[in-house]
Amino acid sequence: MTSSSSGYDRPPKPILDVMLAPSLPVPFLSAAGTRMLLVSWQRYSSIARLAKPFLRLAGGRVEPGNHSRSDNAGGNGIRGCATGFALEQVPGGATHPVALPEKACAGYPRWSADGMHFAFENVTASSVEVWIGDGDTGEVRQVPGVRLNAMLGSEFQWMPDQHTLLVKLVPAHLGPPPAAPEGPVIQESDGRSGESSTYEARDTLKDAHDVALFDHYATSQLGVVRIRDMSVAPVGAPGPYHGIRPAPDGRHVLVSTIQKPYSYLTTVARFPRDLAVWDISDPSDVVAHKITSRPLRERERWTAQSDLALLTEYDINREWWSAHLINFHARDPAPRVLWDMSSREKYAAPGRPVMRVMPNGFPVIRQDDDSIFLAGTGASPDGDRPFLDRAPLKTQRLFRSDKSSLESFFAFTGDDSRSFLAWHQSPTDPPIVCVRTLDAAVAAPAREATWTSSRAAITQIDATPAVRQIRKRLVKYKRADGVELSFTLYTPRGYQEGTRVPAILYAHPHDYADESKAGQTSASQETFTQLTVHCLLLLAGYAIIDNASSRSLATKARVRYLHGAARRRRTGRGGRGGSARRGGPGPDWGDRAQPRRTDDREPTGAFKPVSCGRRYERRVQQDAHSMRVSE
Repeated sequence: MTSSSSGYDRPPKPILDVMLAPSLPVPFLSAAGTRMLLVSWQRYSSIARLAKPFLRLAGGRVEPGNHSRSDNAGGNGIRGCATGFALEQVPGGATHPVALPEKACAGYPRWSADGMHFAFENVTASSVEVWIGDGDTGEVRQVPGVRLNAMLGSEFQWMPDQHTLLVKLVPAHLGPPPAAPEGPVIQESDGRSGESSTYEARDTLKDAHDVALFDHYATSQLGVVRIRDMSVAPVGAPGPYHGIRPAPDGRHVLVSTIQKPYSYLTTVARFPRDLAVWDISDPSDVVAHKITSRPLRERERWTAQSDLALLTEYDINREWWSAHLINFHARDPAPRVLWDMSSREKYAAPGRPVMRVMPNGFPVIRQDDDSIFLAGTGASPDGDRPFLDRAPLKTQRLFRSDKSSLESFFAFTGDDSRSFLAWHQSPTDPPIVCVRTLDAAVAAPAREATWTSSRAAITQIDATPAVRQIRKRLVKYKRADGVELSFTLYTPRGYQEGTRVPAILYAHPHDYADESKAGQTSASQETFTQLTVHCLLLLAGYAIIDNASSRSLATKARVRYLHGAARRRRTGRGGRGGSARRGGPGPDWGDRAQPRRTDDREPTGAFKPVSCGRRYERRVQQDAHSMRVSE
């Protein structure tokens, strides 16, 4: 370590060079597939940003100065900033930078369905702004006078006409936040035992003052922004609105309103709420029709055929999920079972339905005659091998990544289902977008692609040379009770087999209802290595024992298994305690291994530990949510 003029110690130059290198961009494709934004994200937040005060309110962390969320969608860490946009015409068009506002802290861009505009938020010290970009030129303009309320999400989204935004605003006459109570806060226990979820207990409401603060910062004014003249019109009265979803007609909006009493044990996601349909054809005179006061638990995905839907169900206690196709206009709308399996099953996971965006901005399941498409991570004993299937009458595997790289389906670019965009990377090649074209049908073994295909690169990205010299391998072993487990071993630059070096062991606990699922291999060794947090120590000569589950920590013999790579007395341990937050149904439904296409909200899902080989891939997965989720 060396000292700088600021008083902070600096790491050795090889580590500092990688830390300060520009981040690899993430692609955001328009719904039409003709334009793409390459977004560069801030690698590390500044000390000043980390030091900003925030309030812990019902599972969310809000910055009082600007009503922005301090944490990310999973409820952990600091929300990142986009620092650069580049607009590219697809395929093979010119790429030119987008001039963002000075000192921008932008969010991810959201394309209009016609690809003519994109919108993004920009966080400043006093507000969360909305900016509109031109899809042809990349020129951006701020919507004047708009202060978004981002505390509960869904703060802005495109309306079906694609020329209007539906927004959640900080009310103009909100007033100052509630003052702190003058007397003490008194809590009384009745001596009886109770239950609480540990991951929620950090940020739950604690007292009446917290409730008052939550009411203040959760209150939003709905409004519509017309991008032609940048005018803003309020809609209805202010209230604690959680989710808002416009109907395809552009006249009605489904509004979820949080109701009291609030819980001191759970987060806002479990608070009671009312669901109502608003008629906003006259924004100054909204007519509301209440639907229910109960939360919706099922998730549905509509196909382009208006009477056909894919219904999924998830049993959190059994860790079981199922999917059915239902024709609601049929005389006997008996559901057709597509899958019914453990949500912990990785090798046979069917994938997620591929979506397309209608001209009114609504995502539906893509259809080709009577078939739909499923894209998945493709877990296998050899690691992840992402795939694209045509289903459901007779599942046909159109594409599967080979064993020497990791390539994931990204999106179809048009009506032709034989050509699509893919996300390609390898241990030595950083991720790029490419066009994959199906050539001819061939006979193939089970789960292998039944079509040959060719690839052509669209983007070219360079990376820090030092990272390319790091090597990794998958190490499998069997525990004393017969459970098969694995971890990834990273060795530093210039490592000679058999040499003893210090090591860092990173682990994260997982619970399994079935031991046969615990040993299934996930992730891939063919990803491009991204060095963050503990992984940076690879440049200082350490080995990394990565993604070992807590079950593999039962004996010290696991360290001796590393082919002599680790010194037993110089092995550090890292990881997270407690249970991981459970996400949506099924492994592929939650693990979306593709870049972002279009969406109306920041995705949520199970928290995943940081890993050397998959940090960049997880950034892409977090930005890949292309389906609207029911309230």
